[in-house]
Amino acid sequence: MGLEQCFRDDNCVSWGKKSDITFPLFFTGYPFDGKKANAGNGVMTAFVLEDSATIDRLYAIAMREGGSDEGEPGFRPRYGSGFYAAYVRDPDNNKIAFVAYLESEQD
Repeated sequence: MGLEQCFRDDNCVSWGKKSDITFPLFFTGYPFDGKKANAGNGVMTAFVLEDSATIDRLYAIAMREGGSDEGEPGFRPRYGSGFYAAYVRDPDNNKIAFVAYLESEQD
């Protein structure tokens, strides 16, 4: 598949294609809350989007439709310059991320 390591820290590692942000990233790691991994903990689906406005809108829809907050929309410098994301859980407790790789924090 030609995958390469895209990110690594003490808690997780991701594999994908650095040259193609539309290619899915595959992450493996420890759950953020330190509890045992299960169907709703330690697994996350992430959607890579083009701009912060779309992320803000999807986050608001998720909250309105019964989702729960796992991280309000905003920049997360820990994951790199221009990394903008929001995290939610759906009513079935699945974790979902909305992510954009922006040129800068002004985009």
